[in-house]
Amino acid sequence: MTRQTELSLEDICAYLEQSRLSGECGACHGGALPYPPCLLVNELGVLAVNEGNKEAEAKLRDILDWEQDELRAIAYLCLTQVEKLDEETASALLFFAQKLENEDIMEWADEQFKRRN
Repeated sequence: MTRQTELSLEDICAYLEQSRLSGECGACHGGALPYPPCLLVNELGVLAVNEGNKEAEAKLRDILDWEQDELRAIAYLCLTQVEKLDEETASALLFFAQKLENEDIMEWADEQFKRRN
């Protein structure tokens, strides 16, 4: 995984919060934000996976509870690749996997893992 922007962690989180609060997707659907939220979640994933950034991991954990399925899916997939998860994140992943509403996301994640292996 490689970064696609030079945004700081703080900027990534601020744009994601703007997107969450406004309901705007961002650049890909004509929104006011300069980056699509899915790209920003992926940026968090790169920071968490490649750099072991615990703040990025915590934000990804937070995103697991957001409404947007696609953002929760990306956050989940990224978190499953972090080598040394915080205890809180490990528990959040287990809880996430047990929720019926996340069944489609779990199936999608399984397909992604199969493609990589």
